[in-house]
Amino acid sequence: MPTVNKIIDSISNQNISLFFENKITSFKPEKEVFTNLVKQDAPFSDPVKIG
Repeated sequence: MPTVNKIIDSISNQNISLFFENKITSFKPEKEVFTNLVKQDAPFSDPVKIG
């Protein structure tokens, strides 16, 4: 399996947060949901700020 496919398969909010915590000392994990900013017909659902 190509490396890109492995990365895509293992991506999650938790993995992204852990990556930033390990690379950026000032990173503070916070969650904020932006449901009020997304239109009903948007091509994605439930965007979340993770830091």
